[in-house]
Amino acid sequence: MEDKFPNNDIETDGNKWNVELVFYGNDKEHLFNADVCNILKELSNNLFDLESYSITKEQFDSMKNKSVDYYSLPLTKKEFEELSRDEILKKRIEYLKENNLL
Repeated sequence: MEDKFPNNDIETDGNKWNVELVFYGNDKEHLFNADVCNILKELSNNLFDLESYSITKEQFDSMKNKSVDYYSLPLTKKEFEELSRDEILKKRIEYLKENNLL
């Protein structure tokens, strides 16, 4: 992820802060990257069509909702337990030790 101001640290009209995410659609280790690429491409195409008056706002919203329905997956399959602050710190230290980061 790229997260920076180009050229300097001051945001102006010509120098906007940006974040860039890159997804490789053919990455075999990250199977959902292709879906992300397809969603963004389809959204971009539909937005262009809307802005160029090729489709109506109603058509755009309909296509957007169909995409959301088609690609809807739970954000996570993992359940995260509720932990106290002390438990979090203990588990964090264990994690750092296990991964040779401490």
